[in-house]
Amino acid sequence: MPNDSLIVDTVTYSIKTDSKHDLVAKGQSIKFDGWSKVYKYSQTKEETLPAVEEKETLALKDIKSTKHTTQPPSRYKDGSLVEKMEKEGVGRPSTYSSIIEAILKKGYVEKAKGKNSGFQAADLGMRVFDYLQPHFDGFIMDLKFTSGLEDQLDEIAHGNKTYLEVVQPVYDQMMVEVKKAQKDMPEKNSTSTGFKCTVCKEGEVVEKGGRYGKFYSCDGYPKCKSIYVKDDEGKFSIKQKAVVKKTGKKCPECEKKGRDGELIERKNKKDNSTFLGCSKYPSCRYSESVE
Repeated sequence: MPNDSLIVDTVTYSIKTDSKHDLVAKGQSIKFDGWSKVYKYSQTKEETLPAVEEKETLALKDIKSTKHTTQPPSRYKDGSLVEKMEKEGVGRPSTYSSIIEAILKKGYVEKAKGKNSGFQAADLGMRVFDYLQPHFDGFIMDLKFTSGLEDQLDEIAHGNKTYLEVVQPVYDQMMVEVKKAQKDMPEKNSTSTGFKCTVCKEGEVVEKGGRYGKFYSCDGYPKCKSIYVKDDEGKFSIKQKAVVKKTGKKCPECEKKGRDGELIERKNKKDNSTFLGCSKYPSCRYSESVE
């Protein structure tokens, strides 16, 4: 029986123009119609181009201008981040959940707003990365190092290596890398603003990076503990401290130990809920819910 299948060639046309521009067209050229000549609903996978001969003169029929924007890769979500860790050999099933919880709790990443949004790098996470990457690339900032160390820990669990055999070389390398980094790293994680502190009259207002993002303070800390806020016009003013709401109740934990701690109202930073905590925090971590 004769072959009546559709036969196509994958082609790339290089076209020279009178304007000296080089044009490229990629697609498929039909070599044999086959059954597609009768059955009109067949489609090729790529754009169908007309058959042409080498050095053939082509006439311009139409020009259309289109704009294409490169889309960034999708953000990691819990599932895709676990898949990435599995692929790179970082962590293990029992630690995946705690790793994700840790990077959120420490403020390195945050959940992006919007439906089906994933993780996005927080300001603190980007600052930490920029601070460590130039000095510890190939060491603790390298996924291969982490993956290799995971394998070494498995060797300890299987009894093939001892704790010191694995940890001692890592510790020795860490000390070498830290000493190198200390020579090049900036002494302070802060940026000058050029404004004088209006409280102590000696220090300068600097931008710092903290767990909850950027903030402005006097570089004379701890002698001067002034915190500033910056308005839309770029002016700085002293940040007003929150008013402490006392309850008049003594802290049960401090009372047992002969201390003078008392319960005050505090806010949970995660959900903004109110609870009662000891005024001696962090020395005393007693807390109770508001009735």
